[in-house]
Amino acid sequence: MDDYAKMEGVPFVLEKLVVVDRKAASRGGGDEEEKKRKVVTYFVTQGGVPGRPKLKDDDHEKLVSALKRMERNLGCDVQVFYEDTSRTTWVERMEAIVRSTIVLGVHGDHLMDFAFMKDGEHSTLVEMYPKDKFVRDRAVIAESIGLKYVAWSGSEKYETGNLPQPSRPLNTEEVTIDVDAVVKSVQQIVSKA
Repeated sequence: MDDYAKMEGVPFVLEKLVVVDRKAASRGGGDEEEKKRKVVTYFVTQGGVPGRPKLKDDDHEKLVSALKRMERNLGCDVQVFYEDTSRTTWVERMEAIVRSTIVLGVHGDHLMDFAFMKDGEHSTLVEMYPKDKFVRDRAVIAESIGLKYVAWSGSEKYETGNLPQPSRPLNTEEVTIDVDAVVKSVQQIVSKA
């Protein structure tokens, strides 16, 4: 066996690096049935950080109500968290994301943690934009790490392969969606997963 202590100053190239947090892994153990449950996590921007995009209040209320109804009817878990860290801690947020089959919310950097969501064939980020607005930022990341991506721009649904031309929205633009169409899309993903 080589004596690595004698190799001080020798450069190494790491092909692959695996970092393991055994304490976190043990907390993630648990019931196999729970691990198989489909989890939908909605990140709310209502009443959060000023100047951030948000869903029209009426659409937000309808979306939460429809997601809770879907939870009862399909037997999946629906979690609603606020992007504002004073209302949802970082730990709560990450615990939700790593269990999630679907993460959805209004466009923005607050969704970047989706990259840590549960790896699976149907793991999907659903991002909502104002009508005729879209940016590829999170779509590129989702595709590069093997996750599915769906964008809603007004009442139009876009997926990887048919994404619209980028047109950056203002952060102050209110987002309006077709709640029934968005929830139907989420239900279809949950049913396949």
